[in-house]
Amino acid sequence: HILHLTEGELVSSQPRNLIVAEANSSVKVVTTYETLSSESSFTNAVTEVFVGDGANVSLDKIQNEHDKAYNVSFEQANVGKDGTFTINTIPVGGKLIRNNLNITLEGKGSEGNLYGVVCVNGKMHVDNQTFVDHMAPNCDSNEFYKSVVNDKAVNVFNGKIMVRKPAQKTNAFQRNANILQSDEGKIYAKPQLEIYADDVKCSHGCTIGQFDKEALFYLRARGIKEDTAKKVLMEAFADEVLNNIQLEPVKEYAKSLIHKNFSSLAE
Repeated sequence: HILHLTEGELVSSQPRNLIVAEANSSVKVVTTYETLSSESSFTNAVTEVFVGDGANVSLDKIQNEHDKAYNVSFEQANVGKDGTFTINTIPVGGKLIRNNLNITLEGKGSEGNLYGVVCVNGKMHVDNQTFVDHMAPNCDSNEFYKSVVNDKAVNVFNGKIMVRKPAQKTNAFQRNANILQSDEGKIYAKPQLEIYADDVKCSHGCTIGQFDKEALFYLRARGIKEDTAKKVLMEAFADEVLNNIQLEPVKEYAKSLIHKNFSSLAE
């Protein structure tokens, strides 16, 4: 567990994490960003991950800072033959959060999984930029990001999958689902595929909308208050992604933070 704590005024920090998983090893890493006491801070973090042949690396990232915090994070993962890299990104607190994630599948049979849940309100701005580079054949990638936006908050998702010519037999899937709760909130989504191989299975999709009125009516008809019904639907919406977190204590902590944000959205 790598814990980044911010304390003091006008704080600027540039942490760097280096994770090297040698052949056939397995490691689960949790990195969290928290605030002790501060009214203004800027974090510029870099995490480099090298996944050896047959290795398995799981990285859970939770960003839970104060409402005047700026956090810019960059993750670069290079995955070797038959290796697997999985990252779960949970931004729940901060003024501006920018996540730059690059995954390079450079070994045959390697796999990359990217999951994220965003719940923003107030004037919070979250920007997720992802790039998955398929360089070798028989590689798989799965990407699934969800967001709920309220008030004057902004959520950005810009995801790109590159399939190079040698990367035959590629399976690459990208999904982005968003719920817009207010007239002043903004969602920008740009899923992209760039394919140069001719024997692949690739797909991407994006949805932006509001709650399912039929599901909301179903809960209301059973005596559940509208605010409570909305919160139930939002939690079910987020759980599909949060359930990819393997460590149970981390999953419960992430769910509690999301629950707190959803409670404020439903008020």
